[in-house]
Amino acid sequence: MVDYRTGDMVAPKISRREALDVEAAQFVECIRTRSKPISDGALGLRVAKVLEASQLSLKNRGARVELDTDARPAVATFTAGQRRAA
Repeated sequence: MVDYRTGDMVAPKISRREALDVEAAQFVECIRTRSKPISDGALGLRVAKVLEASQLSLKNRGARVELDTDARPAVATFTAGQRRAA
C-alpha cells in the first residue's frame, strides 16, 4: 500500500461560535477601547481590489492584472459600460 502522508499533522481547534457574533463583539470592543479592528476598511478595500482584479482576469482568459497598491480610497471608474479594476 502507498503511504501519502509523512510527518506530523496539525488539526487546529475551530471555534463553534458564530462568525458574525465574533465580528460584532470585536467591533464593540474596538469602539470601547478605541483600538483598530482586525478587519478595517483598508483591509476591506484591498480584498475588494483583489476580487475585482481576479474577476477581470477571468473575463480575459487569465490575463495578468496589475493591482493598484495605492492606499487611498478608490473610486470606481466606468468606461464604455465596463468597470475596470481599481
